[in-house]
Amino acid sequence: MYFYNGSLRFEQFGVDTLYTVKKDKLEPYAIFNLGQIKMDPNVIFPRPGSLQEISDQLKDKLWMNDVKENKNFLFIKLEYGLSDSSKNLIFNKQTSEISSLENSGFTNDIDGGIPFWPKYIYSDSLLVDYYDANSFLNKIGKVDSELQKVKYGDKYIQVEKLADILDNLANPVLTILH
Repeated sequence: MYFYNGSLRFEQFGVDTLYTVKKDKLEPYAIFNLGQIKMDPNVIFPRPGSLQEISDQLKDKLWMNDVKENKNFLFIKLEYGLSDSSKNLIFNKQTSEISSLENSGFTNDIDGGIPFWPKYIYSDSLLVDYYDANSFLNKIGKVDSELQKVKYGDKYIQVEKLADILDNLANPVLTILH
């Protein structure tokens, strides 16, 4: 559930429709047709079989986990079955084109730091993401530092300096795009 442009938007687990709440009723706003790859939410409720068997049956099925919106785009996060794997999509409202992003968001081609995916959108143009310090340190620790320094120069050195002053219990690291 989120507010956009004075309207309350609502999406329900396992349902492929994003609704706008108007007074006392729900009006369809956007329909996400996942076809044969849509996960049936009734499959995960109590039934015979182990959790692993159910998870294996659902591994290639998708369900909508999160939607964010601004004037130009819908930012959609789809999850695979019961796993922690996801796919991020961007729907361009003007052209009706949809793009799929690799990894966990937009590649950071400014300083080589962590990928970006908006967790919040303020005033239609301010996109905010954050990583807890432990996740930030893990992601930075997995890249080839020397290669990043060659590619991004001083900008990546700034990312390393930030990582040097953090520990696993530090406050989250914010990324803000305007």
